[in-house]
Amino acid sequence: MNPLALGKVIIQNYSFMRTLTHKLGVPVRLTEGECQKVFRDLKADRMMAQKFALVIDVKTQKIIWHLNTEKFLNYKGVFATEKFFLSIHTDFLVDFLKWVQANYIFVYQNSHVLDPLNQCSRLTVPLKLYDNKYHWVLQEVTPLQVDASNNLVTHLNVYTALRPMEEGEKVQIVGRLYNNGFEVKDWTKSVWKEFFTIRPFELTPEQSRIVETLNKNIKLSNIKIAQALGKQKNTIDVQNKQILARARDAYPNHLFETIKEVVRFLRNIGYFEEAKE
Repeated sequence: MNPLALGKVIIQNYSFMRTLTHKLGVPVRLTEGECQKVFRDLKADRMMAQKFALVIDVKTQKIIWHLNTEKFLNYKGVFATEKFFLSIHTDFLVDFLKWVQANYIFVYQNSHVLDPLNQCSRLTVPLKLYDNKYHWVLQEVTPLQVDASNNLVTHLNVYTALRPMEEGEKVQIVGRLYNNGFEVKDWTKSVWKEFFTIRPFELTPEQSRIVETLNKNIKLSNIKIAQALGKQKNTIDVQNKQILARARDAYPNHLFETIKEVVRFLRNIGYFEEAKE
């Protein structure tokens, strides 16, 4: 996956989260003081010397606390969510983000059962660590704070390196959900069911050229697009229908009627490097 395509996958994830969390309230449980105690306990835990941890604000997708990341991860400068995403092996990033989104959907659909610090979503994923090599790492995500409606506001992620990833290794990521230390198979099944319904917004090179051309001049007709790209108008008509279908699958909360509506939406979420009207 090239850097531009990688960036667009990450942008789609941020757009998904903004749509899902726009009504999220402020945390009421755990309190700030209780969270600070959790952080102090983690720092004092000798087992954490072999792990690293993050706390993520769900609405902003920003890392608001982290532990041992500089020891385990291969990055420079200030640590941020984007740098964590870039440490994931590109062959697995799309599936990783689909798993993340499926978990968030499950959590918000079942907020009544959410219990901070007593539940966990576990997933193995290949990360590039300090030695600049990929390792299989166990990610354990635990609810930390909820709002007055018991919706998830922040969560604690703890990571444990398991083993080096072998060159060319192709293994399906495996995730499960737990409650008080025991797997809840119905929860796991629900998340995987959601996982397989999520459709990333991925375009062919030809389709990408169409949306990039429209981004430069949104007023172009299909005939003008065809002329600009050296294609037949019928080819552009067919590709536009396919782009529209992919956008509807990837962003089901947006009722796109035309390809130009898709392009305007992509501008708003930062899909293009530079937007022009």
